[in-house]
Amino acid sequence: MIIPIIKSYKASNKLNAFILGSIFQSIVFSLAFILKDYIDKLKINRFFNFIVSVLYIFIITLISFGIMYIIFDFGGGMLIS
Repeated sequence: MIIPIIKSYKASNKLNAFILGSIFQSIVFSLAFILKDYIDKLKINRFFNFIVSVLYIFIITLISFGIMYIIFDFGGGMLIS
């Protein structure tokens, strides 16, 4: 497996870092809003709604980070070498 797929676009300057961060956040927020609409249609308990939302957002955040890492090598900017 060749990681990253797109080797020429990394967060090596501020503009690229902001663009990659914006892509990541828009993926997470759009999937979170889809979940909110779906759960509101079910009319379930508010506590259960909260628990499911937190777990779902955690899972989509991990998946989104994984995808961004595979495509752009995103997420290693604060690692100590």
